[in-house]
Amino acid sequence: MIQSTIEIATPPDRLLDFPNIPNWHTGFITSIRSETPEKPLEKDDAISGNMGGMNFKAKILECTSEILSWTGPPVLGLFRGIHVFRFEPSKKTDGGTTFTQEESFKGILAWVFSPYLPLGWLTKRHFDKFGAELKVEAERNG
Repeated sequence: MIQSTIEIATPPDRLLDFPNIPNWHTGFITSIRSETPEKPLEKDDAISGNMGGMNFKAKILECTSEILSWTGPPVLGLFRGIHVFRFEPSKKTDGGTTFTQEESFKGILAWVFSPYLPLGWLTKRHFDKFGAELKVEAERNG
């Protein structure tokens, strides 16, 4: 599993306005869109987006005030990722959020995303950058 955590001085309910990600994030995740934008996201809803130049379609596995997770179809039948955003009330920052982004992989090529190998390191750097930019945006607008 690849994981990145950051403290953000903004309450969890003010984080992740998906349509505006391209306005503040300059990296890996360039878009995340609900396939039914007229209603709030729920379990089993479809989303689509672009991560690392690769378009994806996914199904929401969990959608609560503290967790948003999704998985897509296997990539070329070789691996599948389960992506998770966690928004937990901070134990370190009064009124803030501990934001965690993580991804676990399954399939015959899942091992290439080991946190001890280059693709895992690169993914972790992308997660760290997303968290840092989310922190700046959330605290600026919070």
